[in-house]
Amino acid sequence: MELAVAGCSGSGPGRDGAASCYLVRAGATTLVLDCGPGALAPLQGLVDLRAVDAVLLSHLHPDHCLDLCAWHVAQRYGGAGRSAPLPVLGPSGTQDRLERAYAVERQEPLSSFAFGPFRDVGEVVVRTARAHHPGESYAIRLEHAGTTLVYTGDTAVSDEVLALAQGADLLLAEAAAPADGSGVHLSGAEAGALAREAGVRGLVLTHIPTWVEPEQQLEQAEAAFGGQVVLARSGLVVETAG
Repeated sequence: MELAVAGCSGSGPGRDGAASCYLVRAGATTLVLDCGPGALAPLQGLVDLRAVDAVLLSHLHPDHCLDLCAWHVAQRYGGAGRSAPLPVLGPSGTQDRLERAYAVERQEPLSSFAFGPFRDVGEVVVRTARAHHPGESYAIRLEHAGTTLVYTGDTAVSDEVLALAQGADLLLAEAAAPADGSGVHLSGAEAGALAREAGVRGLVLTHIPTWVEPEQQLEQAEAAFGGQVVLARSGLVVETAG
């Protein structure tokens, strides 16, 4: 599998790029994880939108889903149409949430998308676990041809996320909290500890807001993990190997 970062800024677009959005290529299957504000521009630099097989949303906070409104416009009016609606898989209430976000005078159906619960897509096995974060939030595990990528979404320390991440080749973990014990997000040290306890091979830190120092999060994660840690940035590409 190949992970490419379109956006990784925590809580909204930052000085250096868009909010959360990640492209995953696995054999003949192409997936997008989350699509936060500002993400559609760099995403189109990474992939033809018509080649995406599904979008998986970890949760429905604005910084993880709102650029799907722009994606709908691109598909409906901008020549980025498809032969069938794009599957958008995620929490219950996803369709209503996005249609209300897109509405101006009245709620309008987002006919470019086929909304539904999480499921396998193409060659990729999709598993999820509830994350420890406000609202219906999920961590997502992708398995393909003997390789595994786990995306924490937004979460605090969670036994469920730890179980989901066991043995992953790559852990894409949020590290938004400047200190341990926030109850909403992971600190750098907590992300590193998650990677160590899950026995993952590599760790990418993401979702760091502009008011948190990335190098601090990196140092804490490296100390806790004891393995390779990379800071996410727009345009970063990471290959996973089983």
